[in-house]
Amino acid sequence: MKGKTKYIIGGFVALLLIAGIASSGSSDDTSTNTANNTESQVTRAETPPPSNAGIGDPVRDGKFEFVINSVECGLAEIVTNTEFNFKETPQGEFCIMDLVVSNIANEAQSFSYDDQKMFNSEGLTFSPDSSTISLESNDVVYEQINPGNKIAVKVIYDIPAGETPVKAELHDSFLSDGIEVQL
Repeated sequence: MKGKTKYIIGGFVALLLIAGIASSGSSDDTSTNTANNTESQVTRAETPPPSNAGIGDPVRDGKFEFVINSVECGLAEIVTNTEFNFKETPQGEFCIMDLVVSNIANEAQSFSYDDQKMFNSEGLTFSPDSSTISLESNDVVYEQINPGNKIAVKVIYDIPAGETPVKAELHDSFLSDGIEVQL
């Protein structure tokens, strides 16, 4: 089941990306897209990130403001469905990043679980574990967030046992620069 879930999620994300590219490919939208890109760059330039942002500090990337409430590591299993007692076990250990994402722009923006990264002290990059998406408190994988709204999400990583993550890199999209937060 773990392997099938990854293929289903991967196919869904690919379909959404293709649909997004197709809808923005019109030459009539060139001036609008240029204006939106300039606005996004200005927003980033006007709100520089804190130099040593950490847990609990609001940080911004593009159209989103992020706050990491906590990070819990060392979990040997996660119950993904209490009704049927489904459990997931990691290759190493699970780390859960409790995150709030707010849309600070004047238009809707899509949040993607897979765009959020975690790093160790040696610079190794860890991606979220998509096999845990059925976690009852974590049903957000790809969510459209309207202006002024926010969502709470638990981003789950499968990292090597005994590893200590030192920072997260949060993104408003897979194309954004991202913003670092010290853990």
